[in-house]
Amino acid sequence: MDEFIKLVDAFTRLVAAGLLPLVIVGVFWIFRVEINALLKRTDSLSIKGGPVDLTFNAQKAEAAGAIAAAVASKPEEGKDAHAMAETAQAAASAVAASVTPRAVQNARAATVLWVDDNPDNNIYVRRSLEALGVRFVIATSTDDGLAQARRQSFDAIISDMGRGLDRTAGYKLLEELRKAGIKSPYVIYAASTDSKRRAEAKRRGAIDATNRPDELFQLVLSAIGSQG
Repeated sequence: MDEFIKLVDAFTRLVAAGLLPLVIVGVFWIFRVEINALLKRTDSLSIKGGPVDLTFNAQKAEAAGAIAAAVASKPEEGKDAHAMAETAQAAASAVAASVTPRAVQNARAATVLWVDDNPDNNIYVRRSLEALGVRFVIATSTDDGLAQARRQSFDAIISDMGRGLDRTAGYKLLEELRKAGIKSPYVIYAASTDSKRRAEAKRRGAIDATNRPDELFQLVLSAIGSQG
């Protein structure tokens, strides 16, 4: 099957599910040729190895496409549509390169807890990891997240920073988890993660903090891999 048709099909499934805003569809339709060329360069849609390789490469393409959508859904100040498309392509390329057979094997056995009071904001990044087989449990509060973590073990935990009036909820959840003896790798995914915030997150016991969808994807894959 032609690579471009597969890419369009992946985005079509997102649209059919009501998950892809029209503005993102527009950006990716305008730059469909460039995105197709990107995926060809990363060999994300090769079918040379038969059915097994086809499945793996389809997973890689879907993960890369979802990350591109995640980036495009968060316009950056000072960047026009063309610049955003280039940023999305770069993110997709980085994700495609990080998807290896071993990473997919680890992902299929992984369950991740995601704590965020607005879970719909993260739908594209979740889709990128779900494409590899990661299962998610969603919590919308610190108490709910702590209860879920006490109920079952997780290969990684993702948390936003502010929830409601609590602007440091991400740190508080991490502290409570560690007090409870829960050592799952912890990543903070927040709107603002400058160098000082990242350093503070690590000092408190998180593996890192980021606001970039592609970086979060790679951090979670790394955390899952570290759990064996």
